[in-house]
Amino acid sequence: MKINALMIGNANTGKTTIFNELTKSNFHTGNWYGVTVSGVQKEFKYKDHTIVLEDLPGIYSLKLAGAEEKVTLDRLKKGADVVLNICEVKSLARNLYLTLQLKLLGVNMIMVINMADEQKDFYIDFEKLSQKLQVPVIAVSAKKRLNLDALCEQIINSAKTPSKPTIDIEKALQEIDAQKTYAYIDKLMPEIKKVEKVTELSKADKIILNKFLCLPIFIFIMGAAFFVTFEVAGRFFSDILGLGIEKLQSAVAAGLAKAGASVGYNKFVCEAILDGAGSVIEFLPQIAVLFLCLAVLEDSGYMARAAYVLDGILQKLGLNGRAAYTLLMGFGCSASAVFTAKSIEQPSVRLKTVMVTPFMSCSARMPVFLAISGAFFAKNSYLIVTALYIGGIAAACAWALIFNKFLKIDFKENDFFVELPPYRFPSIRRVLKVVGKEIKNFFIRVCTVLFLVNMIVWVLGSFNWRFGYVGLAGDSILKDISQFLLPAFMPIGITKWQAVTALICGLVAKETVISTISTLGGINFILPSWKQAIPFLVFVLLYSPCAATIAAISRELGRKWAALSFFIHLASAYIISMLTFSAILLADISVNILFILAGLIVLTLVLRAIFSFDIKKPQKR
Repeated sequence: MKINALMIGNANTGKTTIFNELTKSNFHTGNWYGVTVSGVQKEFKYKDHTIVLEDLPGIYSLKLAGAEEKVTLDRLKKGADVVLNICEVKSLARNLYLTLQLKLLGVNMIMVINMADEQKDFYIDFEKLSQKLQVPVIAVSAKKRLNLDALCEQIINSAKTPSKPTIDIEKALQEIDAQKTYAYIDKLMPEIKKVEKVTELSKADKIILNKFLCLPIFIFIMGAAFFVTFEVAGRFFSDILGLGIEKLQSAVAAGLAKAGASVGYNKFVCEAILDGAGSVIEFLPQIAVLFLCLAVLEDSGYMARAAYVLDGILQKLGLNGRAAYTLLMGFGCSASAVFTAKSIEQPSVRLKTVMVTPFMSCSARMPVFLAISGAFFAKNSYLIVTALYIGGIAAACAWALIFNKFLKIDFKENDFFVELPPYRFPSIRRVLKVVGKEIKNFFIRVCTVLFLVNMIVWVLGSFNWRFGYVGLAGDSILKDISQFLLPAFMPIGITKWQAVTALICGLVAKETVISTISTLGGINFILPSWKQAIPFLVFVLLYSPCAATIAAISRELGRKWAALSFFIHLASAYIISMLTFSAILLADISVNILFILAGLIVLTLVLRAIFSFDIKKPQKR
């Protein structure tokens, strides 16, 4: 028997966690409105039955007009055997408003109350709640996998007695009296909830969300996460992995030579595959540690508070706190982050968020930053990488302000609300699943895109137009193409054609920048000094996002905006890196420092004039 079951509930009730546990999946979970921005469907077997489970976006009411509500209403109209109304035990009073709407529609509903194991200061009488609402109530804990079998049994039993839902859903929803519904909830809650006490969680929020302390605390927490990633645990394990890769490369080279392999084949394996991919894999521990820190913060409930903290700043940029999730996701993968912007209801805010998100330095750029900064600033590489991340944030803010000049923003409608979940000790199992998923995705990129790009680069860099082997130092096809483009990159300090090749390869995937550099001669050969390295890093930070991100922008906004994004990033990277290189050259001459300061002051005054200038319309006489 095949059963179609829909999952509907408020944000932060653990819908996606239940979905993952039942279907053995690993979809992203989080304390966010908009984590699930479209229906996710997967089937699983239970006894002799096939249950097709569909996780719909988190919503608070069917009467709202957002993108999530539209997805849910459209799916309800198609019908389902069972509807699982997911609630959270500590927020039951608020969850019941959506529950009563679903009950009025006459759907075949099961009320699933998640996190039932967290009843420390109160007790919910689930049996009495079931009697009052006349619907089955199942208390579960997805995090601890408690009572999930009972939920599956109830899904099967409920599917045997299907109900007849309301045909005209919109008309039924219009007839709902919100005031009477909330009055009923206020009357119901004291009957089913006992021994309620004031918890101490609010005391923590009085400090963490204090208007004077919230931003310093946020900066401290994120700074600590980056310090642990780049300077403590991440670097230690990366160094060990790097030594292991070097020994593996030497052993493979010696083994191939002993086996009688040709010089060309030996170089292909060692230079194109092991050296190129190994230069990226070396930084896997730091990437894993960063995602571990972010997963712990998200699972503990802090990241929802971070969105609240950032809302005030984002409002000044014409964005809001809902954009915070997309922007923070940009530190992981820009392409994935772009898709989360679907939950932003205001079209202009959603457009701006998508356009500025690629400026947030994604994890693919991290190996490039770490390798180059480590080569020239070993003791201070942490500061260089942090400065680059801050630079990306500053660029995103600057472009958000520029877009404000061209897009009509209704700041009165740019409001934001977020549910603050209770603080919880992070689930080790769930955190490790998130980190494991990111490591898996990293290896998929390394074993597919990186291998392919490195092999193409090695072949083009080792053979001439007549396909004769000339080696990486010879007059190869790649050298001719890159030397043709080299003059355009000289104003930003690039003097080697290999650096041009690395940047071109980075348009496919940013990880390929450092692997290409390793394949074509190494960092110290391609970037002779720190004076070339700094502008190069700035260019990598800001230039056009990878092909996957451009495709994501095209899908969300259209081809024209995707093309505009490509050229905005390319122009920004070229101009800022050129200014950076010029400043470095001028700084060598102490007399010119005053001119630099004067130029910065003039530039600041010009920008201030631009953003404060208003065109007054002529008055009619």
